[in-house]
Amino acid sequence: MFYFILIVLGICSTIQLIVGELEKKRIRVLQKQEELDSYEK
Repeated sequence: MFYFILIVLGICSTIQLIVGELEKKRIRVLQKQEELDSYEK
């Protein structure tokens, strides 16, 4: 049972890491798009 909890915690932290990285990339892309928009105006 204890190992099961450890595995679940490991999976959760891994998912959080992946989601965090994806969020950073998405924010970067949004910032780039905003920069391009401001150049076009």
